[in-house]
Amino acid sequence: MYRFECSELFGIDLTKPKGFKVVDGMTTFRVNEKRNIGTIYRMTLESKDKNCLILFPYFDVIENNNTVSQNMAYGELKAVLNLGLEDDMRLKTVNGIFMMQGESNSKLDNQLIELDSAKYVKTITGDNMENYFNADTVFIWKAPLQNEWSASLSKHNAEIYTECIGINVIKTGHPSGIIKILLTEEGKKKEEEYLQALFRSIRYSDIAPNYDQEKREITIKKLKSRYKFHYKKYMLK
Repeated sequence: MYRFECSELFGIDLTKPKGFKVVDGMTTFRVNEKRNIGTIYRMTLESKDKNCLILFPYFDVIENNNTVSQNMAYGELKAVLNLGLEDDMRLKTVNGIFMMQGESNSKLDNQLIELDSAKYVKTITGDNMENYFNADTVFIWKAPLQNEWSASLSKHNAEIYTECIGINVIKTGHPSGIIKILLTEEGKKKEEEYLQALFRSIRYSDIAPNYDQEKREITIKKLKSRYKFHYKKYMLK
């Protein structure tokens, strides 16, 4: 159902990443439980070796969502690194480098800190994005998970997920995608393999979709008819 919905409404083709299975439907996740920044993911996929979880994106059409997607990359990075509260942090440019500046929440209270976000956030853009969802821009960040979150998410696995990779995808005229990859210590050794499986599973069309209400209503009717007797609404076959 979700594959059909994304293809019809958003011009996004989905396939299940090779070596993964769907283990949950709609999922909410915050990189730091003490912070208010987070989002909803459409489904959770688990690798066969049980060392990786992929939180698959909930594509939407929120106005200015490309800006939201970019800001979320930096906002969630600040949260997972347990830096200053969102209201106390700001982005600025120092010698052409994006810096996040504010007060640390660590024992060094009230100390002004500056973080070179380029050390954590990789921005991928260019003329040939075939290997990156066929998107315009992809932001990728990586940082250790807060322990309390890694433990709570390990219901799918006896191991604890210790690292989080955030992937925020932008394509003009299309809804943005916010994705997470969670890794165990063992899974970190296969990080690139999991990333490549994800890159191959989502592809944006070159032509922006038409979001008019009439097309939405027709597509919703098709969905209801096609899945009238099906209950796995959020599964990828």
